Amino acid sequence: MKLLIVEDEPKTAAYLKKGLEENGFVADIAADGETGAYMARQGGYELVILDVMLPGQDGWSVLRERNCSPPFVQSFLDTVTAGSIHDGAWTEQPLSPFPAMT
Repeated sequence: MKLLIVEDEPKTAAYLKKGLEENGFVADIAADGETGAYMARQGGYELVILDVMLPGQDGWSVLRERNCSPPFVQSFLDTVTAGSIHDGAWTEQPLSPFPAMT
C-alpha cells in the first residue's frame, strides 16, 4: 500500500515513515500543504496521513481541495481521526494510536 505523510515536523514525519515502512507500507513525505496536495493528486496514493497545522496551505484546505480521494487520515495535536469529506461535510471516526515503535 502506498501512503503519503503530510507533516511539517521532520522528526514526526520520519517516525511515521519508519514505522510504516517497517510494517510493509511504502511511504512518502511532504513537508507542507501545497506539496502534499500536489503529491496526493499526482502520486497514486491509497491513503494520505495529513497534519492540520501546516505552513502555507493548512490540512483542512487540502481536504476541501481533494474532496476525499484518496482517503485521508487527519491528525492534529495527539488526536488522530479518520474520515472523509462528502458534500462539504467532514465525517470522522477516532483511531487508536500506533503501537510504540522503536
